[in-house]
Amino acid sequence: MKKYFTIPVALLLLNMGSALAQNLNPPKDGAAIRLVNNKIEVSPAKEYTVDIWLVKSKRYASREFGGLQARGPEGVNVSFEPKDGHKDVFSMKIKVAEEASRGKFTMMIKGMGENSQKVKSSVVSLVVSEGTMVGVEEN
Repeated sequence: MKKYFTIPVALLLLNMGSALAQNLNPPKDGAAIRLVNNKIEVSPAKEYTVDIWLVKSKRYASREFGGLQARGPEGVNVSFEPKDGHKDVFSMKIKVAEEASRGKFTMMIKGMGENSQKVKSSVVSLVVSEGTMVGVEEN
């Protein structure tokens, strides 16, 4: 009986881990912006950090790219910093002011500067609400 229970549980945990894994497959051409989750929930008067990867195609692997940019709704400040010295991994910092409008917003993350025309943008659903959120690191 124990053996019949262990196998389904192990398979379930294995599938859950792969569902949470980051898609770091390179695009066919240029570079692409990748996030673990394209839905980010935040609340006012706090700062959140989300990791972002700039994944390059084989053809563009040695090329330099500028940074990333995004514009949040009024009252939401979004900035990017290279993470831990890796030039293609960024920390996206989201700071939400107390007076920020509550609701669901669409935010586009795109490349800027050198070779920005070759960066495939990523659309993020940003939810500003009162509650504490899961899946976003808080600073």
